[in-house]
Parts: sequence; structure tokens; C-alpha cells
Amino acid sequence: MMNTAMKEDEKDMVKFLKSRFVVMTGYVFVLILCIIPICTTRAAEPIVWDFETEKTTWKSQSKTITLSNVEDVTATVGSSASLRINGFTESGTNYAVTNHQRIAARQYYRLSAWVRIERTGPSMVIPILKCEFFADDLKHKLGQATTESYDGYRTGTWQRLSGEFRVPEGTGLVSVALDRGFKAPSDQKAHTEIDAYIDDVTIEPIERLNISGKYRLLPFPSPLKKMRGVH
Repeated sequence: MMNTAMKEDEKDMVKFLKSRFVVMTGYVFVLILCIIPICTTRAAEPIVWDFETEKTTWKSQSKTITLSNVEDVTATVGSSASLRINGFTESGTNYAVTNHQRIAARQYYRLSAWVRIERTGPSMVIPILKCEFFADDLKHKLGQATTESYDGYRTGTWQRLSGEFRVPEGTGLVSVALDRGFKAPSDQKAHTEIDAYIDDVTIEPIERLNISGKYRLLPFPSPLKKMRGVH
């Protein structure tokens, strides 16, 4: 009888150990499933145009606008070259624009750059640095975001400009452009001149918008536009 009882106890112990093994295996499997995405998902890499090489992916929007890498005019000690945008135009929205880059929709990013404007010609319109968002097929422009404005009273100086934004739903591609700075479409036929330098143009992912970025109104609501200059 004692041997029979011991055998029964051994069977119960084996069953218990097997059940514990199955439970522990399940825990380990779930843990692995949780860890794998953490290990394999890479944070989005910043998109950088530093102009350190002669080949640039920026393109002028007019035959009368020239782009050139310049080594003797740089924004920071660590920089060895900047992009000069020089010439005039009487059409279009932008002076120069980048190639399209992949970007994640609904995520937060910061656009920043060093900008130095030497002159703008008789129009005195200050250019704007901006991002433009597109669907993957490039047939639909989904919006844009700008940096803070360049201080036109301090032309000839390097100024660090930045702006934060949330990428619109449906966006797959982004480009950066130096906008001519006109507000009304009818002004785009006006003659404008530009002599400017840009350096270290960067689009980088961020976790959240800061206060100024969070409450920046882009696009600016029409009713509020009419109130500009009214105090």
C-alpha cells in the first residue's frame, strides 16, 4: 500500500511540475513577444541637410536662381559649408526646395536651420523656411508648417530658426523649402530678389510639442487675420 501511495504522489508531482512548466513557458513566450518590438523598433532618424559635400539635393525653383555650396560662410564652428541661394524670380512660391523624404504621419517633429539673409531686393519681403507635407503619390499636398520668422532688422547675421509640428494624417513624404514669403497668391508674380545662406537644416522627431509650438495657429484662422494690427 505504501508503494502504491508513493507512486500516486510521484504522479501528482509530475503532473504539477508539468503544469507549472506550461504556465512558465507561457509567461516566457508573452515576455518575448513584449520585448521583441522594443528591440527591433528603431527610433526615427533625423533628416539632415548639412551641405558638407558639393552634391546637394536642393533644387532652385527658377532658372534665375542659383544654388551653390559655399565653404567660407558657415553658421557654426563645426560646419565646413553652407548653401547659398542667390538670384531673382517673378513666379512661383519658393526660391529653393529639397527632394522628398519619408516621414511618419501623426508624429511630432521639429524643423530647424541656420539662416542668413544678405538682401531681399526692393520688395523687402522676408523669406520663410517651411515643411510641406504630401501623400505617397505626391498628388495631394496635405499642409505645411513654418519656422519662426527671420528678423529682417538683423540681415547679414546667422539666425537659428525652428518650428514644431504634428505631421498631418495621410502624410508619407515631406520636403523643405525656402518660401518667397508672400501671403496672397496674386503677389507671387511680383519681382523678388534673394541672397541668402542656409546651414544644418534638420527635421528631427520629438516626443511632444513645447508650449509655443502647441499653440501656434497653422494655418492662421481667417477671422484672426483681419484683426492683425488692431489693438
